[in-house]
Amino acid sequence: MFDTIWLVPTFLILGSPALLWWARNPVFDTRGFCLALAAGGIAAFLPLFGFGDAHLVWQVLLAQTILFATYVSVSRMRQRKSKFLHAVAAVGSNGGWFITMFVLATAYTHAQKTLHGTALTDEFIGFLAASIAGILGGRLVGVQWMQWVEKKWAVGGRNRRGGGGAGGCVCWGCIKGGPCHPTGAVRRP
Repeated sequence: MFDTIWLVPTFLILGSPALLWWARNPVFDTRGFCLALAAGGIAAFLPLFGFGDAHLVWQVLLAQTILFATYVSVSRMRQRKSKFLHAVAAVGSNGGWFITMFVLATAYTHAQKTLHGTALTDEFIGFLAASIAGILGGRLVGVQWMQWVEKKWAVGGRNRRGGGGAGGCVCWGCIKGGPCHPTGAVRRP
């Protein structure tokens, strides 16, 4: 019974973009959502077929999902002008890293004690599938949620033209904080 408790937060995180769909938000991506949910479902049900200890595999899936969703949020907020949101995302990212390392260390010591050092076993395949599904799901969920946050709170780019890398003005004037010269007529010093 305790092992199935890990499925609830995992599928809540992986399924959370459904709230964006329900709210009819334009940042919702159906393909990404279905891919993340399918990968999470496959990894979550592998222990039922003998691929690893269910408790540990589901912990790895949840930890990797949280870790990579927070990595995406830190990356996107670092590229935006909101230092507050970047700080909040960094706290979540560092906490996710600590939790993931603890879970992976627990899984490793469990595998060392029970498998006597053999690598390609059923348990290893369960951990690998959970890690890949968590990475995939966390990145896709993180991107959808951060796009929603950026749109909802109007978090823009670094320079005046609203860009800074992805489609915005990258002329030397905007990079240095001076007047914009979209033709790039300003020479570098």
